[in-house]
Amino acid sequence: MWCVYSSLQFALFHFAFQLSRRPIRARFRSIVTDQIAIVGATITVTDVDRGVSRTLTTGRAGENNATSLTPGNYSVKAEYEGFKTVQQDKVVFEVGQAVRADFSMQPGSKRRRLLSQKKWLLLT
Repeated sequence: MWCVYSSLQFALFHFAFQLSRRPIRARFRSIVTDQIAIVGATITVTDVDRGVSRTLTTGRAGENNATSLTPGNYSVKAEYEGFKTVQQDKVVFEVGQAVRADFSMQPGSKRRRLLSQKKWLLLT
């Protein structure tokens, strides 16, 4: 009887340990470009169900990452001065899932395109 109890106890401990190792959150990654990577673009990840937003800024390769997102329904928006805002609605994050949504941004107007090209030329 003691042997059966110990085996059951070990099995429950092992099961609980395996559950604790599984991720309970979701991750998000994106890259923002026009013809090249856009550095400094603002990405807003909004949990539609809870009304909570997280704001990210793209790095030197136009990339960004958000970790520890609560699973649910999200809206993701990319913004950068001189470009049209791009938004993806109905993005679903599930437990342990890594979601990737890349954005290709378009200039907002000819005047703004020239300003954005000038900024790019100064950076290189």
